Amino acid sequence: MKNKYLIVLMLLLPLMLACEKDKNEDTTPPVADIALPTDNTLYYRGNTLMFTGYFTDDVELKECTFYLSQGLKATRGWDAPWQPEAQTLPLTGKEDKLVEQHLFELMIPNEIMSGDYVLTILTIDQALNYSTTEIPIQIK
Repeated sequence: MKNKYLIVLMLLLPLMLACEKDKNEDTTPPVADIALPTDNTLYYRGNTLMFTGYFTDDVELKECTFYLSQGLKATRGWDAPWQPEAQTLPLTGKEDKLVEQHLFELMIPNEIMSGDYVLTILTIDQALNYSTTEIPIQIK
């Protein structure tokens, strides 16, 4: 009789351990606290788009990716809108920061449309949880 209980216990043990592992799974998205730019910050062509932000996660950060897109209001001018490639920067630990980080290029190109743009920050942790922050900016 003891052998039957032992066999049943041996069969159920991996299942119980697997269920316990799920309880410890990281499901909390990381948090991005953006200091710069603030909403509707005005930038001029030829200047630098700077970023300062603080990132936290309950387990481990991985990276943040920056995207720039046109805003809902129309951009103005003869040139094309500014569409830089996405920029990904690594993050480590439970807390990390980027201070006065140049984004996309050293300077905002002169040959772009002025107007409303949206800076999107996608923050990802090691468990691939993510949060998104959108900041409207203006370029003249």
